Amino acid sequence: IVLDMDGTLTMPTIDFAKMYEDCNVPRGCDILAEIERMSPPEADRCRSIIAAMEEEARRSMVLMPGAIELGRWLHLHGIPFALVTRNTARTVGTLVGAWTENEGPPFDAVLSRDECSGLPPKPHPASLIQIASTWDIDLSPSTEDAADDSEGGEGNSVVMIGDSIRNDVAFGKAAGVSTALLDISSSSSSYISSSSSEDQPEFHINGLWELPSLLCRHRIIPGPLGTGHPLKYYGLPPGPTSRACLAAHSGAVTMLKTVPPEDLIAPEEEGSGNTPLIWAADQGKIEAVRFLLTVPNVDVNYRGYLGSTAICRAARRGHADIVRLLAKDGKANMEIPNIKMQYPLHFAAFKLMDEAVDALLECGASTLVLDRRGRTPAEDTSSERIREKILSTRRKGLGPSFCSTA
Repeated sequence: IVLDMDGTLTMPTIDFAKMYEDCNVPRGCDILAEIERMSPPEADRCRSIIAAMEEEARRSMVLMPGAIELGRWLHLHGIPFALVTRNTARTVGTLVGAWTENEGPPFDAVLSRDECSGLPPKPHPASLIQIASTWDIDLSPSTEDAADDSEGGEGNSVVMIGDSIRNDVAFGKAAGVSTALLDISSSSSSYISSSSSEDQPEFHINGLWELPSLLCRHRIIPGPLGTGHPLKYYGLPPGPTSRACLAAHSGAVTMLKTVPPEDLIAPEEEGSGNTPLIWAADQGKIEAVRFLLTVPNVDVNYRGYLGSTAICRAARRGHADIVRLLAKDGKANMEIPNIKMQYPLHFAAFKLMDEAVDALLECGASTLVLDRRGRTPAEDTSSERIREKILSTRRKGLGPSFCSTA
């Protein structure tokens, strides 16, 4: 997967119409190429305009909703992803900093216009061909009609995602790869409906979180959680065995207070691998949870049986008060999935745990987390009421930039 930056991984912040106007460049031209043809004084003036606008964009940068979730989904499936942008390395550094702060997985490759020196900028396909080559995918023009690679050839294994028909879709098509147009406001719908089939992107999405489910339907997703493998059933976890876990499981706070502190935070070495906190959360023992949260060095995000955390188990069981306690007092991370890529909000929605859904949404759980099939929690429930709650929260969080159907 290859991604654009401005308007794709970040909310659009640069007014390109004003940039072109201030630089006296017609909107349909490539501004970088036009600047190279200007006189030195005029080129310097235009570069200063662009530099000032890019500096303001760095100060106001906001990650695109769904970007981190898409990155995690790709990473968990072992699908490499890269960034190619006409922005500077400095601007890309700001993005990578924000990405890392939000626990986004690392990019496999990053090419800014500075790293692309010697290569023509997008929409020329050179940089995309170079990235594909690092993945042992040959997109060079010498390959047999790469642009007609719609039947599953090497170009079909790469998808270019961006918000610009001219700079991103055309970029991907020039390299002979599949393309996805991110159109958060649906402003490109009329163009797409009237354009010829060869000019259209293969995928047209209103949010980044929509892409994974499309990939699952139209591509082979690799790995044990991919499209070629049924979901494995593991059965219930073995019961607790340690003194601390037995006390937590039964909610015996008085007994827990007699257990050495190091045993109160230790996972069971055999059997479930759960900690006392996970057992207390699973069984709905709120006072035991409250006590265990006060134990020094307790790991509220420890992943026990099948990789489930305490808040994951509480959500699955519908213990709404414990969900709130773990999220608010324990600062639990609500975006840690189990080994089957099921998140707390997926569990609560799928199990029809209305109050747990309310608690998770109230505490700020992401509505855009993706299970192994690329479904958000709104697509993973049979309850229309729960689905609408999640979608309503999502719409409020997205704001007016997104189309009403996002």
